[in-house]
Amino acid sequence: MAGASDPGAYPIPPDALIEGGSQSSGDRHVLVLDCDSCILYELFSAYLQQDGSWQAGFGAIFDLTSNALRTNGWTSADAAGLPILSGLVRYDEVAAGEIRHALRFTAPQSRREYVWPARHQASSLTGAQIPPMGQRFRLKADFEAVDVSSLIVNPDSGLAVQSTGADGGSSNNGGSGGGSTGGGGGGGGCFISVLLGRGEA
Repeated sequence: MAGASDPGAYPIPPDALIEGGSQSSGDRHVLVLDCDSCILYELFSAYLQQDGSWQAGFGAIFDLTSNALRTNGWTSADAAGLPILSGLVRYDEVAAGEIRHALRFTAPQSRREYVWPARHQASSLTGAQIPPMGQRFRLKADFEAVDVSSLIVNPDSGLAVQSTGADGGSSNNGGSGGGSTGGGGGGGGCFISVLLGRGEA
């Protein structure tokens, strides 16, 4: 997994928040967004060292001005190979009363498969009843799986085709974060959730 890490400097401040807290034994994600350059840095299994530097099990860097996906088969700080930040709910969205992007969620089990825009899987399970990484779901009383293959503009891009709704035509819609958790595939104003979970058992 470390071999798929993006090289380069990771400007992680010593006071960066760690998922689960500094004493956590979980995934210990650290997310840093450089708003000036539109670059997102995400770490997995991140530990602050005594000299103020960071050591991590994995690191991924995302250019938020691009729709390019990670190399096919590569993981990220999350097992699906997608950015974590773009699928999180933020305070300003809650305060505004509207979330206009897909929501990240994890599941106890995932299939040994991934679908666009995901780039990686992390399971040995093959049952058809188990969702693959990247699977999108409509938020209803019960989750409803959505086939988004018709939205793919290029399998190596997060750019998605979206209906304008006005004349039945369609247009390409980019979106930041590699487009990996943008809308699309919805209908009826439903929000789409993307499975990014790493669980197997």
